[in-house]
Amino acid sequence: MGSVGYGCYRQLSERPAQNMERTDSMADTDAYEAAAEVSLAVGARVRERRTTRGMTLKALAEEAGLKAPFLSQLERGLATPSMLSLYRIARALDVTPGDLMPPVTPVEQATVVRAWEGRVLRSTEDAGSSNGRLLLPGSRAEISEFNYDAAENNDEWFDNSSDTVTYVISGHLDVQIQGGELHALDGGDAVFYHRPCRSRWTVPENAGATRLLHIVINRA
Repeated sequence: MGSVGYGCYRQLSERPAQNMERTDSMADTDAYEAAAEVSLAVGARVRERRTTRGMTLKALAEEAGLKAPFLSQLERGLATPSMLSLYRIARALDVTPGDLMPPVTPVEQATVVRAWEGRVLRSTEDAGSSNGRLLLPGSRAEISEFNYDAAENNDEWFDNSSDTVTYVISGHLDVQIQGGELHALDGGDAVFYHRPCRSRWTVPENAGATRLLHIVINRA
């Protein structure tokens, strides 16, 4: 299984996708419609992966630790997963979260992802939670950007089974390696995960907002 070590994934938002509050990135109609299209694409990919593996909806729900009725809504494009939920679904299906997102269409020489682009997901189901982006889902180098604070802390351990790096742009992040040491990272610091390993992210209560990049380098 490829690395899916996204440390601020949260539980599924139980709001129907069509009733989502618009964030700044969904301020205009085109952006809002694009988000609805992404929800439909994610649902279709989850259903395809599940049926290919011969899993029932109930079996996937049990494996991912989520509710079957909501997974049913998700597969029909009526609900949107948050980061942790997408990670749990991907782990249960033995894929990466980016594999469940529609890829960014590459161009011949270079692909530019603007500040307002990428596949935006909320950290939690709370309408006020911070956002993260999958910048290049579906590529060999899967890049995610997170805005993360103590409100997004959780006890989840994440698998790092591909070449992976977390780079802190600003703020502070504590990275605990399961069975190993705790690494305290500040802006400009990076941690390279020696696969296979499991890690957990924590932002200290007094650290404020932390911004970081999480890069799965080799998904072969």
